[in-house]
Amino acid sequence: MNVAKLEEPILITGGCGFLGQYLANDLIMNGNRVVLFDVRDDRSLLNEHATEKNCSVIIGDVLNISEIMGAIIEHDVKSIIHTTRLQKDERANRPYQGLRVGLLSTFHVLEAARLLKLGRVTYLSSGAVYDPRLKSCTEDSPFFLDMPMELHACVKVSCEMIGLKYAQMFGVDFVSARASGIYGPGGTSPHNMTILVNNAVRGKKTEFKKGGDHRFEFTYVKDIAQGVRRVHTAVHLKYRVYNVGIGQNYSLFEIAREIKKWIPEADISMGPGLIDNFWVQRNPMDISRIKELGYMPEYDLEKGVSEYIKSFV
Repeated sequence: MNVAKLEEPILITGGCGFLGQYLANDLIMNGNRVVLFDVRDDRSLLNEHATEKNCSVIIGDVLNISEIMGAIIEHDVKSIIHTTRLQKDERANRPYQGLRVGLLSTFHVLEAARLLKLGRVTYLSSGAVYDPRLKSCTEDSPFFLDMPMELHACVKVSCEMIGLKYAQMFGVDFVSARASGIYGPGGTSPHNMTILVNNAVRGKKTEFKKGGDHRFEFTYVKDIAQGVRRVHTAVHLKYRVYNVGIGQNYSLFEIAREIKKWIPEADISMGPGLIDNFWVQRNPMDISRIKELGYMPEYDLEKGVSEYIKSFV
């Protein structure tokens, strides 16, 4: 696989967030320079490979296009990985702000890329865009107006369509990376994997009246970072959309059993059946397309959960 020139700086919006910092680590360890663009300066998840020579932090707001363009010009940025989003509880309680941040920030990134004639723009989308009625979640699967989805998924679909139109109309090298549920050390998303592990480590009881049979595709954060890096740095891409996941679902019962291997005293109680709130059970994503770029998940459930738990020690 051909890769982009390693000396070209890559801007990561939301770069001081959970995934942003893991992306920075992965890119740096593969010879890239990164510029982390965020409203806060948090470097707690960066590893020892991140130095002043290969990693810069710019405090800025994705809702201010002049600040984005200023960072690009100042650091001679050549491409962008756009990860910015609000956390789930913020999106639920502040839907207007969630839509504003998700849509307007993407428009600003695309406009900056168009006006400054940048290289690739990789957009962090989500497997939440897939209809749960699909037997196979492939990148060419259609969207349906009656799909059961949150506003979060609506934003992701909208941004993908806008990005694809920018590629068609203006030649912006846009690509979407649809990530599965992400977990790992430092993760704060309030999904069930994070809840189960955090409670077990802290000796707190987890009780679900039902949902033990509900299956999710959770992928360790280092695998997501690896996949996004391969999509972003490949010189030639055959497609505009790539799934980034593990290609396998696990039930909450299976996840709980894995946690108990490492924390036998974990107090986890859950009933059978599916969860009937906002969590929708989907089939796993097809990752055959991204494997053409050399991607191969390195963390199965056992390895991912064990490393996650050990990170608390």
